[in-house]
Amino acid sequence: MTGLVCRRLQTSLGELMVAASGSGICRISFPGESSEEWCPWFSRHFGAAPETGDNPGIRRLEAQLEEYLSHRRTSFQLKLDLRGTPFHRSVWRRLRRIPYGRTVTYGELAARLGIPGGSRAVGRASAANPVPIVVPCHRLVGVGGRLVGFGGGIDLKERLLELEGIRIPYDVER
Repeated sequence: MTGLVCRRLQTSLGELMVAASGSGICRISFPGESSEEWCPWFSRHFGAAPETGDNPGIRRLEAQLEEYLSHRRTSFQLKLDLRGTPFHRSVWRRLRRIPYGRTVTYGELAARLGIPGGSRAVGRASAANPVPIVVPCHRLVGVGGRLVGFGGGIDLKERLLELEGIRIPYDVER
């Protein structure tokens, strides 16, 4: 046993694959993500693939995700096992500070991190986010509120933003 477990969750967004280590939730995949994408990530970060199973962290995620999708939760309180570079983790920490129902542009987030002109670096770090929705990378938008760059597809990003009450054209946090 590797200590890594994964389970499929049926949600209003579609089927999500979630995984947890003994330290917390480590991966959430969007509907349609293939095993060709899923397996290499685990090999790179854990040296092993997760086994099908369950644990308390996955059950907490399932309950909190259901509350979020039914408008009863605005943030997640979960133990996470985030694997990435120090820069990635700094971007993910900043993403978690974007309030429910608000958006920030890639450039604004880069400036907050002290790297003006670093919007592409922020975009790459956001794209590497292993736990989307929980670490709300869907709240990042392009200049002028344009919907760009989301691993689950622009339609899913739009659904998540609308779930949070963000109006079209999208409100950008000031």
